[in-house]
Amino acid sequence: MATSPQTETRTTLLNEMFVTSAVISVSDFKKLHNNEQGQKMKEINKALEGLKNFSQKQADSIVQTLIPQKIAVMDKLLLEMDNRSKKEQSNPYKINVEEGTNSATKEMTNFYKHSKYTNEEKLRMQSENKCNVVLVEMLQKVGDELNDALLITSDIKLSISLCVPEMQEGNNFGVDVQQAVLETLLYFEENVRKYNDSLSTYYIQRGKRITDIYKNPQISNFRNALTTFDLDQYVELRSICCDLREFYYQLYNLYTKNFDKLKQPRTTKNTSFF
Repeated sequence: MATSPQTETRTTLLNEMFVTSAVISVSDFKKLHNNEQGQKMKEINKALEGLKNFSQKQADSIVQTLIPQKIAVMDKLLLEMDNRSKKEQSNPYKINVEEGTNSATKEMTNFYKHSKYTNEEKLRMQSENKCNVVLVEMLQKVGDELNDALLITSDIKLSISLCVPEMQEGNNFGVDVQQAVLETLLYFEENVRKYNDSLSTYYIQRGKRITDIYKNPQISNFRNALTTFDLDQYVELRSICCDLREFYYQLYNLYTKNFDKLKQPRTTKNTSFF
């Protein structure tokens, strides 16, 4: 199956790593003679400069190439979610609370026939229900985008952090710009982690609602509650995609308008930050 250009770009940029042989532990460094330590420090400084250049090029490519693609992906996901939620509203996912008929279920039936379990518990153990496949697919797609967002913020944070100079008296406006962008990245990174946590709780919360249906299949409110819960999840996913898209717009705007200040923060010109 051929990969799309967007997937290839994402794989190339986010999986690319800087490799160096200058790495050494503190204990091993202390064992070196003075002249060897001096030579090793030169290698380390050269490697750090190489990492800085590598990180800057990677961040530039992410902002200029990958972020516009991610914005397009968000637009596509939002449209897809709207269409799928409308279909689910007209045809809600149904839960089966009848006994299964396959061989595995029959074995379970015989096993629990003379056990201490109640009929309700037997029914719960024997009933077979899959996840809401359509919604799970959307959860996985949004989860992948959240993971990519974490990688993007991490790479750009590294690039900016390596360019932060020592604070001095005088014109530190460029340094302030760096700090402002870093704070934006940190804030977004924190939100992305919260979004990931919220996605993971979906399955547990849905399972609890299905348990209520198993125990009380005659109460239609439990079924309606499950349908509403699934539809609310589409709203939550849509909100996450909107936030991701907004962040990408904001990051692209900040990065491109302050390109020079992020790389060389101390300049004699005082141009507008936004």
